[in-house]
Amino acid sequence: MLMINAFFYGILSAFGATIFQQAVILILGIKIIDTSSLTPLLIFGATSEEIFKLIFIYKLRTQTQSLKGMLLGSILIGFGFSLVELTFKLWDNLNNFSEDHLGIIFIHTLTAGVMGIFLAQKWSLTTRIFLGTSLAIILHLAYNALKIYIF
Repeated sequence: MLMINAFFYGILSAFGATIFQQAVILILGIKIIDTSSLTPLLIFGATSEEIFKLIFIYKLRTQTQSLKGMLLGSILIGFGFSLVELTFKLWDNLNNFSEDHLGIIFIHTLTAGVMGIFLAQKWSLTTRIFLGTSLAIILHLAYNALKIYIF
């Protein structure tokens, strides 16, 4: 049951991040989103996605204390998150699936797994949250930069 919950936590975190991002875009009156470079808006997007995943990974931590449970649960949170993001990206054109879309699954499961591993450690809670989230954001931004500038 815990793993099913984790998957749905990922779905909820994706919807939460999407609604939050869209609200900020609406409030700021942004009409065009530039994805040709690593703009402050893209940095904000990656950061907000990781924070929303962190909220649910932290909730998962209250339900399991084992490293195995945290790792598997957090990966499922990332997988649920990535499926929602893929659904939004493919909504208009289902024939447009490419290897870039597999990267979405990879990066969200990786960053959620990293945060889960850090939260399962025995260090102070502040240290675990700071290090895990910082590393997840750095990995997410590195992935975005590679996708924009190299691939």
